Amino acid sequence: MSEDYPVLRSLKEECTTYEDIVDEKHGPRTLRKVNWHQYHREIRRRAHKGKPITVPLTKWLIHKFGYADITAQTMAAVAWTLYADSRGDPVGVLRNPDFPWTNYLKARGALNKLATWMITEHTDGEVHDLGRKILSELTALPARGPEIARARRVKIGLTTKIQPLTVEEEGALFDAIERIRARYSTRWPWYWSCLRIVAKTGMRPDDLVHIEFERTERACIAGLRGEPAGVPIWRRRSQAALIPIALILDEIKPLVFGPQPWGTLADLISPRAKEINRHHTATKQLRICLRKTYKEAGLYPEDQNKTAKYHIGKRVQFRALQRMWETSRDWLLLQQMSGMDLMRLKNLSWLRDGTEEEISSD
Repeated sequence: MSEDYPVLRSLKEECTTYEDIVDEKHGPRTLRKVNWHQYHREIRRRAHKGKPITVPLTKWLIHKFGYADITAQTMAAVAWTLYADSRGDPVGVLRNPDFPWTNYLKARGALNKLATWMITEHTDGEVHDLGRKILSELTALPARGPEIARARRVKIGLTTKIQPLTVEEEGALFDAIERIRARYSTRWPWYWSCLRIVAKTGMRPDDLVHIEFERTERACIAGLRGEPAGVPIWRRRSQAALIPIALILDEIKPLVFGPQPWGTLADLISPRAKEINRHHTATKQLRICLRKTYKEAGLYPEDQNKTAKYHIGKRVQFRALQRMWETSRDWLLLQQMSGMDLMRLKNLSWLRDGTEEEISSD
């Protein structure tokens, strides 16, 4: 461990326990366990104690990105701990090659949020300059996490980067949805709407089932009046997203004005499942429908690498973002729709090709 971040190092040592065991294969050895729950809890406690900057940062993360309370508190605490412990140079800590790569992306994301908060929410010019400095230095950092992911892709045989669906593949997907619509319209009346929403927005099934009726109904009524509105999506694995209602208005209307009442979309997909497991059951059901549709569209060729089918969801999402970029040229709209950081969006090669002028002028 480096001397540049003694606070994080000492906290990790406090939360680490050692146990001498006898392994049948390797013989006697010392088992090292890190209590990560205690580690992050202690980070939050020390960062929030006597440091009021983390309080408005936490509230901003919750209201701006829809993070859970404990997630926002942890992110604000990590960002402040890195900033305070590095004597004003938090990015220099990440440049250290000894910094553990498992915490690299989390720390980098926390500092990115801290810099964005400094730029957008503060009126002091010095704070603005500091935020811009941190953001520019973060952009120049090497991507250590993707190097690990790239090595894994090479190991499993998937050496090419994930690319969005082509126009022909996208057309085949929509044609497959229409062909299967008549087959399952009686059994699954939500089938056409849900799969069209996934194809148009790239939304994950476990995020789609959490759509709330009240928010969706308000957005649908505003869309019918011609007013700009969006359907909020509280994602489980990434930031919150806001889907423009004009993009999915034709698909939302049958769900909102249908005969069956529902609180979340999971109530419509799996009405007979127990309430405690309803979202999980609805997610499994929606994934089954997606697999049927992908096979019908020919997106599972026999000679394709077996691991490639797990990336079809990403390819659909990337195609949705690519289509939105071609029509709007609006980075903020793409960020709201995908829930990704602006820096990550601008680093996507297939989105960057042919758009150097827009990126440099933004």
